[in-house]
Amino acid sequence: MKEMVQDNIATGIINLILFLLIIFFRKMIHQENVGSFLLHFDKRGRRLFLEGILSGILFFTLYPLITTIIGEGKIYISTEGAKHTLVMVLSGLFAYLSVSLLEESFFRGYMLSKLSIILPTNIAIIIPSVFFGLFHFQAYSTSETIWIGIINATLIGIILSIIVVRTGSLMLPLGYHLSWNLIQSIIFMDYKYNIKGLINLEVSEGLWTGYSVIPESGLIVTIICIIMFIYFNFRFRNYEN
Repeated sequence: MKEMVQDNIATGIINLILFLLIIFFRKMIHQENVGSFLLHFDKRGRRLFLEGILSGILFFTLYPLITTIIGEGKIYISTEGAKHTLVMVLSGLFAYLSVSLLEESFFRGYMLSKLSIILPTNIAIIIPSVFFGLFHFQAYSTSETIWIGIINATLIGIILSIIVVRTGSLMLPLGYHLSWNLIQSIIFMDYKYNIKGLINLEVSEGLWTGYSVIPESGLIVTIICIIMFIYFNFRFRNYEN
């Protein structure tokens, strides 16, 4: 458990420093403040952030449900793992909030916003989303189906970019990114750290499920991406900032 906490703290610190550096350089180069990243903490921002958290939990929960239904996974409860799960939640919140701040602020708060000024909206959405997918190359490199992971990350990038364009806010993608990563880490603790949590998922690695700690490299997540696209496209079809 000590290794898990150390990893989360290190991840959080590194990503937070990089996020602050992006803020600094944007201030120096463009004379723009944090608000230019479409980060805002008013009532609307908090509501979108909460909606993002709930959406991330809901959509990632589809992964263990589908793997179990098709016989490629098994969910089991370990009451002794409640303490481990609590520690993961507390340390993981810092780690994955920092990760989400860095990635969302750069790919959608900066790249998307700047490209939208000079390019058609569809092109401005696709370019940072492709880079977002390629950005995960190293993280997915241990999976035999890495190319599926990169495509899925790109699809998620496109969906989150559409949300940013329609809401004029980064808050929902920020909350979504945070909870998607956190829930994933909680149910796969046993694979990564050999520590059982309260809720655990065993999966058979393959084309549908991806790698044990990289579900994004499986076709199940592709299906989830399609469901996400349909839902968010309907949810924000007539949205006004």
